Amino acid sequence: MSRKPKQALSAPIPRLRFVTLIGVLLIWVVIIAARLVWLQVFRHAEYAGREFRQQDHTFQIAPRRGMLYDRDLQPLAMTVLVDSIYAVPGEIADKDSTAQQLARIVHVDPSDRYTTGKDIDGRLHRSRDFAWVARKVDADVAARVRGLNLKGVYFQKEFKRYYPDNDLAAQVLGYVSLDDNGLSGIEHRFDSELHGTAGQMLTAVDAHRNSYGSVEKEPTPGENMALTLDSKIQFMAEQALDHAMERTKALNGTVVVQDPHTGQILALAIRPTFNPNNIHDIRPAMLLNHAVSDVYEPGSTFKLVPFSAALQEKIITPDSMIPTFGGQINVAGRIVHDDRDAIIYEDHHGNALSARQALAESSQVVAIQLAERLGKDRFYQYIRAYGFGQKSDIELPGETRGLLKPPNRWQATTIGSIPMGQEIGVTPIQLVTMASTIANGGVYLPPHIVLERTSDQKGSPRLVPAAFQVLLFICDANI
Repeated sequence: MSRKPKQALSAPIPRLRFVTLIGVLLIWVVIIAARLVWLQVFRHAEYAGREFRQQDHTFQIAPRRGMLYDRDLQPLAMTVLVDSIYAVPGEIADKDSTAQQLARIVHVDPSDRYTTGKDIDGRLHRSRDFAWVARKVDADVAARVRGLNLKGVYFQKEFKRYYPDNDLAAQVLGYVSLDDNGLSGIEHRFDSELHGTAGQMLTAVDAHRNSYGSVEKEPTPGENMALTLDSKIQFMAEQALDHAMERTKALNGTVVVQDPHTGQILALAIRPTFNPNNIHDIRPAMLLNHAVSDVYEPGSTFKLVPFSAALQEKIITPDSMIPTFGGQINVAGRIVHDDRDAIIYEDHHGNALSARQALAESSQVVAIQLAERLGKDRFYQYIRAYGFGQKSDIELPGETRGLLKPPNRWQATTIGSIPMGQEIGVTPIQLVTMASTIANGGVYLPPHIVLERTSDQKGSPRLVPAAFQVLLFICDANI
């Protein structure tokens, strides 16, 4: 009789446990669901970004830089594939020793601080995943490093700019950085066109750093360009400049060769110069393109302007007789002499010269008279018509306008100074273009050095070499 009540009292206990278990499970499900909603909805973007950064890596694929040709399609600048050396420091046990072994091979240029043992060692200690050892090395250097068979040291192909004629037309071409960015000359002026567009490689990596897939976007190569330069004429111009500078002990010099019938620059030689293949040896003074950046008083070469202007205005003819006043002239109280003793001058020429003779003798007295007959306003207009006092817009960086004051700022003696090349500043490219304008029958054609920009120049009629027409030689004998 006593056992039955005990059985009746124990019956509700399993149901309570069941309800409790169901309640706990429901709470757990709600918490999990809430957590999932929080992660998947409210923090989805954050975790998706983390996942992408941890598993997917985007690498840029460098494009091939466009080539530079001369007018005969001889390559002046090209791009070649070379080896770059990098390391995964996390795989290297003795970083100090590895850095020293690498430096003994890759540090070939004493001025290159990037490849010293100290610098390589520093990069190995700053990162576990990646560190450059040396960029764009020669084939023999790469072969010697491969021979070491060092763990954690790898090779990657990169494009390197190469100039087959070394320092030929260096200031015109310019040079590029290790990352193929143009730093001077045509390389800088047309960097966006020559550089091309980088491609992309998307690589997925698992937790063990194993690559298991990639998606590539091909790079777009840079645009090729043909210049107006003629390599043969350029070589001869540079040789002539070297000989002249050796003879005169000049510090710098410029040679410009221009076709007067097209305005094309056939040669532009500058000294001092540099080899764009050896970027570690380049100094800022070597990069100056004196043909477009230097401003100086042209002296007697400027007398062509008043003589040609007077002929154009029919103030004189080649045979017109112009008084010389014994070889001197008074300009607002300033006495200007011809470069001869007045008595000897009078014995040879009397008191007058023909315009033809005066130009041949470079008579300052006659040049000043012609400018006075033109008047300062008309004379100034001819100076501007020849391109002085303004940029020629030649496709080279660093061009200056020169120095030319407007007539309302001239002094009383200025009309006597400018005709003989004083109180005016010109660039070599302006001066040679003035001479070319006269050779072209008085038709001014602005100078230019880019012939054609295209991916395929073959067979173009514009690439027919122009005849060797005008050579202006300027050598600044600054000792």
